[in-house]
Amino acid sequence: MADERKTIERFIGELGKLRQRVNELEAIESERKHTEALLRKSEEKYRTLTEDLNVGIYRSSPEGKFIEVNPALYKMFGYKSKTEFLKINVSDLYQKPEDMISFNKKLLKEGFVKNEELQLKRKDGTLFISSATTAAIKNERGKVLYYDGIMGDVTERKKAENIQNVLHNILEATTKTEALGNLLERIHAEVNTLMDAKNFFVGLYDEESNTYTFPYYVDKGNKFDTHKPLKLSRSITDYVRKSGEPLLVNKPLFEDFQKRKNLDLVGSPAESWMGVPLMSDNKVSGVLVVQSYTNPEAYSQDDLVILTFVSGHIAMAIERKSAEEAIKKSEEKYRTLTENLNVGVYRSTSGLKGKYIEVNSAMAKMFGYDSKKEFLKITPSDIYQAPEERARFSEKMLREGFVKNEELQLKRKDGTPIICSTTALAVKDQNGKVICYDGIIEDITESKRAEEELKKSKELYSSIMESINEGIVVFDRDFHYKYWNRTMENISGIPRSELIESGKRPWDVFPHLIEQGVDKMMKQAMDGEVVGREEIPFRLPDGTTRFTSEVFLPLRTTTGEINGIIGVIRDITERKQMEQMLIQSEKMASIGTIAAGIVHEINNPLGYISSNLRTLEKYDEKFTNFCRNIDSLLEEVSQSGSDEISNIKDNYITYKEENNIDYLISDMKEAISESLEGVEKVKKIVIDLKDFSRSEKPEMKLADINDGIEKTLNIIWNELKYKSEINREFGDIPKIECDIQKLNQVFMNLLINAVQAIENRGVIKIKTFRSHNFVVIQISDTGKGIPKENQSKIFDAFFTTKESGKGTGLGLSISLKIIQEHNGTIDVESKSGEGTTFTIRLPLKKLVQIIEHKVLIVDDEEDFRDVLKKSIQLYDPSFTVKTAKDGFEAGELINSLKPNLVILDIKMPGLNGFEVCRNIMSSELKDKAKVIMITGFEDIDAKEKSIKAGAFEFMKKPINIKKLYNVLDKIFK
Repeated sequence: MADERKTIERFIGELGKLRQRVNELEAIESERKHTEALLRKSEEKYRTLTEDLNVGIYRSSPEGKFIEVNPALYKMFGYKSKTEFLKINVSDLYQKPEDMISFNKKLLKEGFVKNEELQLKRKDGTLFISSATTAAIKNERGKVLYYDGIMGDVTERKKAENIQNVLHNILEATTKTEALGNLLERIHAEVNTLMDAKNFFVGLYDEESNTYTFPYYVDKGNKFDTHKPLKLSRSITDYVRKSGEPLLVNKPLFEDFQKRKNLDLVGSPAESWMGVPLMSDNKVSGVLVVQSYTNPEAYSQDDLVILTFVSGHIAMAIERKSAEEAIKKSEEKYRTLTENLNVGVYRSTSGLKGKYIEVNSAMAKMFGYDSKKEFLKITPSDIYQAPEERARFSEKMLREGFVKNEELQLKRKDGTPIICSTTALAVKDQNGKVICYDGIIEDITESKRAEEELKKSKELYSSIMESINEGIVVFDRDFHYKYWNRTMENISGIPRSELIESGKRPWDVFPHLIEQGVDKMMKQAMDGEVVGREEIPFRLPDGTTRFTSEVFLPLRTTTGEINGIIGVIRDITERKQMEQMLIQSEKMASIGTIAAGIVHEINNPLGYISSNLRTLEKYDEKFTNFCRNIDSLLEEVSQSGSDEISNIKDNYITYKEENNIDYLISDMKEAISESLEGVEKVKKIVIDLKDFSRSEKPEMKLADINDGIEKTLNIIWNELKYKSEINREFGDIPKIECDIQKLNQVFMNLLINAVQAIENRGVIKIKTFRSHNFVVIQISDTGKGIPKENQSKIFDAFFTTKESGKGTGLGLSISLKIIQEHNGTIDVESKSGEGTTFTIRLPLKKLVQIIEHKVLIVDDEEDFRDVLKKSIQLYDPSFTVKTAKDGFEAGELINSLKPNLVILDIKMPGLNGFEVCRNIMSSELKDKAKVIMITGFEDIDAKEKSIKAGAFEFMKKPINIKKLYNVLDKIFK
């Protein structure tokens, strides 16, 4: 019985190996592509893949404790969670302690163990066979830090190997045995190694005669004359043929089955009976039967599956003779396929001195030979770089019978080294002797080079990320830290070890990020947007504050799914300090420009103060003499008689008149008053100048814009008064939160530019008023204006049209920067020869704006576009507003701008508004962009057509601005 079982096992094994040899040709290309795809995947995806693999992956310590495992591993051993599994020791999994000792010795000695089969046990004590591949990870001193490995349950595979050997043997016999009787005899022997098949026969059905013939019949319970056809039309054998389904019954079921199906008993009844149809071209040509007359439990459903497989090969063998021509064609097709493959296919004799029996053209070409004929003159050893490699390969083939994806160091005809991957099978004869090697071989030199390049690329990427002067931080979908580069450590002072895998989120470490709105930016990035903001105060754990610019963008997988976000953080503290210095420098340069005027303004009051004081000095001398003379007269009065009083009085009056005492008294009072007024004026100029020029730390507080403009006018009055008339139209505006010193610098820059634009004499108009939630400042002049070609450049740093030495070109660029710091806008309107108007809009309350709303206006009338653009910017200066003249230009802008709102004219050349609207509604912007359709034509169906096309609102020209603002409120508020 044992010999029969072994014969069946060998038969099924050989059958499986031969089938594997055929299938590998088709699988190799898919497997190669799969390997290349894995090489390109990121570390994050690799980690995700590890969690999803159905093979166990683990890391353990030299002391025998598991450090990390994936779900497949702990489930393999019957544990419910990783936490539960990590509590056990590695030794708890071994059936025999000595197996673990042997495994560890081998691992320590060789540093790596591949496909080691181990007898292990699950949590419930059940045993199974596992295949483990493990590497010992060591430090630079050679000390083992931990073991990394993969493990799979191969119990079922081992069970299947015996079946595969038998099936392989059957397949081999089918392809090599010419005589049908000999083939069926060998198949019978192989099947008998797997099950009780002592009673085994094959019956072939002839449709014309309705009879069965028996090319092979061994049955100890029935003695039929199998040399002549038999009619079995109501037998269970014929029932299997008619049904086309395999059947397994024991004696009780057999008797019941006969009654229900109205079948006759033919021959002696069996205790257990199994029959399967012989299928050929989807047609049943006969039946294969095995039966036991002694054992009711002789067969199982697994045996029925095996017998079904065997029946297919028997049917194939039976039909082989009648299909020899078809087989030849099939062989030719296979040969053609082999020849057309871009991998080498070969058959060689075994051993170190083996020779090639057959190769395909790709094999010869791969090694630099002109033809198969030339290649067949060499031996396998001739293509190895090192003879010991050939010896190792042969030894493994003899030991294991096959190799899969084995890497070999080979060489071409000209000696050029190449790296190849081979999968080969040792083909054996009936006695188990290896007769040849069949294999496929692929040149993987380029893929290995690509793998090395990918490794270098990863190392370069890591080096760049660590060396770049930008902070790079990566978060997963739950906003936990996954990466924190060296620059981020320098910016924050926090080492990555405190954050990575800590479970902390950014606002746990830096609570101020919530009040700064950074958490909302990150959530927007997780939703697929790219968001950023300048000058975010970044408070460090030590209490210091730095300023950063931050951009967050989604981190996508190769399939486009968002699995995290990337933050790019730049420390702009020094830049901000330099900007403050630059602003102060520009401020002092401005003071230098107006210094002469300030001196003149101070000299005027100082002049008349000096003159008055010199006059008062003379008055004082005369007045002192007068007082002394009065004293003398009074003395005389006291010494003279009453007759002389009249003379004294006359003398007093004469002296008073001669010295203009009455004039002195009145003029002296006026001089003193005038001097005090001059002193106050100088004091005010000095105080305003001090306020203007100070370089204290910027401070946002409530301030009066009108008062700031007045102070600025006072400082630069001497620059303005000779060439311009100042018209003030100050509105009743509320105080706003701002840095008034910086805004005063903006006002001064604009006023100085205005007066310099006036060639002779003109008017400068300053107007302030409130519009919605904004304070608006307009400074207009009647100067020469700004050429149209320069209007787009005036806010660029260092751009100036003034003569060398007359300007730095920084005034307007700094002004723009200051206004943007206040979340405001500054616009210019100018025409050559007609003057210029600068309009500043400042929010009443400082806003934290993360992303601008984007508006696209599409209309073929330029004037209408400009008016509508200004109206929308007046509604909210933070909006980004773009314009397009037709539907084609709009299409390009929509793709790049991705607007929140599109205002579309219906009648336009080329694409009309309805077509553009429908394009938007069918794009990715369908749920993000609102459309307002507008028209100046009378069309009673226009509104209905607009709504049908997907528009949010319809409006008629001329546009009612109040109604437009109401619609904007609906969309954005």
